[in-house]
Amino acid sequence: MQNVKQLNYYEPRIKYQSYDKYGNPTRISKDGEFEDVSYIWGYKGQRVVAEIRGGSFSALGQTLIDRVTSAVSPSSADMAAIEALRNNPSLEGSRITTYYYDSALNLEQLVMPNGTKTNYEYDS
Repeated sequence: MQNVKQLNYYEPRIKYQSYDKYGNPTRISKDGEFEDVSYIWGYKGQRVVAEIRGGSFSALGQTLIDRVTSAVSPSSADMAAIEALRNNPSLEGSRITTYYYDSALNLEQLVMPNGTKTNYEYDS
C-alpha cells in the first residue's frame, strides 16, 4: 500500500517481507512501527490462524507451521498447538492473536493477546 505525495512521489506504508507458498504474506512491517507482524496461515493457505506482533514465527521452527498449513480442516490437536504459541518461550513478550475455525473454515473463535475470546456462530 502506498500513499501518493505531491508530484506523484510514492511513500511506502506497508512492506511485505515474506510470503508462504500460497502467496499469503507471512511477515510485514509498517511505517512508523518498530516491530514486524508475522502471520501463520493454515488449511492450505486459506485462513490465517495466528498473528504475532513483536516476534517472529521463524523462532518456532517449521513443524507447527507445516502441520497447520497442510491440514485440510481444523482438528483439536491443531487448535491446541496454535494455543500453545502463547506459552512458547521464544515468543515471550510477543502479542499473539489466534483464530479458530469450524470444519467449514468459518471463523469460530478469536482470541486476543490479552486472552479475551470472541465466539462466532452462523445461521445455517
